[in-house]
Amino acid sequence: MQIGANKGNDHVTEFVKKHKDEIEFCLIVEPIPTHIKDLEECYKDISNVYIEASAITPIKEASGKYMTMFFVESDYPFYEIASLDPMHLINHGYEPTQIMQIQVPCITLQDLLLRFDLNRIDYLFIDAEALDAAIVLSIDLDILKIKSIEYEEKHILLYKDAVRRFLMGKNYVEVPDMAKENESVRFEKN
Repeated sequence: MQIGANKGNDHVTEFVKKHKDEIEFCLIVEPIPTHIKDLEECYKDISNVYIEASAITPIKEASGKYMTMFFVESDYPFYEIASLDPMHLINHGYEPTQIMQIQVPCITLQDLLLRFDLNRIDYLFIDAEALDAAIVLSIDLDILKIKSIEYEEKHILLYKDAVRRFLMGKNYVEVPDMAKENESVRFEKN
């Protein structure tokens, strides 16, 4: 499962293509409407891939509703720093007057997994532009069984230690240097 897939053709796509015969079901989540056709093209030759056009929110009350996603036109065509958090764009050096908005459907990870009757995930890749920590911390790991969780740490510096403590408290161990090239960290269930 990937949260924040952008246009695909990334390390997750490589992973899915490499293991396509072993994958029973692959859920790809991306909220930016213009990216959905690119993702469909990216994964067209792989069966059992479902693309969900939503943003994952850690806020239970927002699940099933629309939220504002912020982006800047100069980030076109990838919108790699689009986020539900406008401060993420400001932290990237953009002025508030440059920031544009679109409404995107939102769902909690728990609600999305319930929709597909999933309670086990082998690999969870998260690139949610500054919301990675909130998403990880919102996962009920007593109910949901996840073998491996990879997320970006560069945008969550204030929550870095809290996320690490949370995962280690649930018997996860960091896999050293496994995801460094993607500016990510990976934890696996011990």
